[in-house]
Amino acid sequence: MSKLNSTLALALSLAIGATLAQSASAACPATTPTFIYGNGGSFSATALRRLFDSFGNTINSTTCSPAAPLANPFPATGYPNPVNLFGPVNPLYQFWYASTGSGAGQANFLNNNFAAGVASSSPVFAGNADNVVPFTPLGYPYTTGTAPGSVPPDFNNSDAPFSSAQLNSYGSVKGNDYVSSTRGTLSQLPFTAGPVGLAYNLPALTTTLKLTRAEYCGIWNGTLTSWGQIAATASVYPNLPITVARRSDSSGTTDIFTKHLFAVCSGYPSTLVGEGPFDFPPTNEVSASGNTGVRDAVAANGAFLGQQAEGRIGYLTATAFVPVDVATPVYNNSGVSYRSGLPAAALQNQASITAGGNPKYYLPTPAGVTAVYTGSSTSLPSNPGPNSFANIQATYGVNPPAKKAYPIVGLTYLLVQGSKGFGNNRVAQATGVKAAICWILAPTGTAPTQADQILNASGFGPLDDQLKAKVRKELGRNLLAGTNDCP
Repeated sequence: MSKLNSTLALALSLAIGATLAQSASAACPATTPTFIYGNGGSFSATALRRLFDSFGNTINSTTCSPAAPLANPFPATGYPNPVNLFGPVNPLYQFWYASTGSGAGQANFLNNNFAAGVASSSPVFAGNADNVVPFTPLGYPYTTGTAPGSVPPDFNNSDAPFSSAQLNSYGSVKGNDYVSSTRGTLSQLPFTAGPVGLAYNLPALTTTLKLTRAEYCGIWNGTLTSWGQIAATASVYPNLPITVARRSDSSGTTDIFTKHLFAVCSGYPSTLVGEGPFDFPPTNEVSASGNTGVRDAVAANGAFLGQQAEGRIGYLTATAFVPVDVATPVYNNSGVSYRSGLPAAALQNQASITAGGNPKYYLPTPAGVTAVYTGSSTSLPSNPGPNSFANIQATYGVNPPAKKAYPIVGLTYLLVQGSKGFGNNRVAQATGVKAAICWILAPTGTAPTQADQILNASGFGPLDDQLKAKVRKELGRNLLAGTNDCP
């Protein structure tokens, strides 16, 4: 074992030991925690913030204190409400994650700096629920005069897998791996899966909006332009135009959504597949940056306050459907400003189409997501690389065949370089990144783990234990090799 790997392995064992010892009731460290920085997709940003605020010190304060209690967005599912987010499990670390979009997360990882996609000198970070806090209070290097090109991220996130061209730009192919001579082996690690739901602004509709596949395909193909053409809304809104809300930035949420549309919607153009941004076929559309921006566009919140938003529908991550500050009302058409959740349409899935008869509809719940990927690890080789995990999404996630699957789902990935990329001066950051991922991917066994409960309460589905084990092994091979796998 190399001197670098020996040092990293020792540091990891100490961090894991501290994590296990402190998991029940963590003591605050006497010194300032190690700050760990990353950025990427907004799809899972809220879930990541909650996970990191539970594993390490909450970013709400420079002191060691538990995070605020988390409201359960899906109480009907029976998942317990995590008390104080269980944190801090390991107060040696404090994680900062910028919700900048998957395209920026990928670019920053490949460039090994924060220069791409962080337009402001004080980038906004996702806080508890969807509160936001800037880097500034803790003196993030990007705000202290350091050139952004010289600040390497400790990890990144993307809801879209790397393309072949991107992987080749990182390093050379060795088996299933992509290896850089200066940064080591690339890890593209799925850590959870989430639904892309269709949020709508139809206040006169008193029941959940149900859309057949033909109907939601028609909306996004531009062939259905009025809510009078939709069975569930024809009597309530016979003449209201349909307006679609879409992303204005490069987006993993868009990647998941458009790959599904291309797979299942006849006539959907191949030129509108990927991270975008795209002008969709409907002539009535509005665009916004990030999942929160699209949510605001549909709800007439934030920058869209005061607009006539009735009739809008947009694609969003699970956490956008959860009331944050208030339970009701959902919409902001009255001109009152607040953050709120939105109702999600129930969609017909592939199993319902195959079975025939009356359509069956499914909401974007954690159970409907987990059902998609259960058993998917059997398709993986013994040493899977980034393409192997991406193939799971292509095979199982684009048009899920499972009976009770929600139809539009995607894996979300943590992007981590090898030990060599961290070097001797960032041992603590490498150790913290691996320790956190090990905690997120701990086996479920007979009861949901702390991380599982946080993901469920955020609307995301934990991976099954077999897939978790494959991802942990992949991380162990590529970062802090010598430990082989997470404990």
